Amino acid sequence: MRDFMQKILPLTQNYLVSCLRTGRFVRQIAQIGWLPPRDYDCHYFASIPANLNTFTTNSFTIMEKSFKNIGYFFVLIWITALIGFHQTYTIFFPTFKGFRWEQHFHGAMLMAWFFMLIVQPFLIKFGKNDWHRIIGKIGYVLAPLVCFSILEVSRLVYLRETAHRPENEVLSQLSLDIPAILTFGLFALLAFVYQKQPAAHMRYMIATSLLMIGPGLGRALIIFGGIPFPVSVMAVLFLSTFIAVVFLLVDIRNRKSPIPFLVISLVLSLNLFCWLFQTSDWWLMFAKTFANIFF
Repeated sequence: MRDFMQKILPLTQNYLVSCLRTGRFVRQIAQIGWLPPRDYDCHYFASIPANLNTFTTNSFTIMEKSFKNIGYFFVLIWITALIGFHQTYTIFFPTFKGFRWEQHFHGAMLMAWFFMLIVQPFLIKFGKNDWHRIIGKIGYVLAPLVCFSILEVSRLVYLRETAHRPENEVLSQLSLDIPAILTFGLFALLAFVYQKQPAAHMRYMIATSLLMIGPGLGRALIIFGGIPFPVSVMAVLFLSTFIAVVFLLVDIRNRKSPIPFLVISLVLSLNLFCWLFQTSDWWLMFAKTFANIFF
């Protein structure tokens, strides 16, 4: 699989970059003030790296200037998750009456991933590269376990809810769970594929954190803000996509390869698309097929 990805991804990324290097996409962004006038010059667009092979160790050093505080961003998402899940989970400590092993396992895997996300950039920042690589290897095991934990919780909820609710209603709500499994797996896989290209690797790791904004912040909006469930879901999905687009524009402005955050933005947009069309026939058919296979 890794060899396949290494062959296919360069072809895809080079095609996307060739589109960007025509200048039309970024020129439109510049016209609304995101880029300075000097960036209208087509010579600028031609200077955009043509592929991710330009992400060397030196470019990683430059990237750290833009993302040197990304660890604090991860801490913020983690705190938001703790707040959001307090009323629905941690408040029941230590008995956790009524909860099942799937939910505990899911929480443990996400906390472990948060730990890795938070620690890794600080290890790089303080020059502990050996420890960064050692802890990074844990991700090869942890990422599949995170996906498995989401799958198990989704299966638990599906079987529980279909016992007393119309199946189509439950299938429509899988428009959150199924994309989360597939998207997290994709971003983690891309991070592993590009582990020797640090700037791209870090961007795909950042992408996994964007997926974790929704569960915690969404619950906080519902519990503490009184915001209806559908509205809160729309808000957090849009926020995650918006942050990815902002990071994309920062990369374009700083003349970095736009491919990682362009891919991330498009994938997150697909997640939002699935939620918007959760009651459509094509989604219900896909979700039903997924449930029949995995649940």
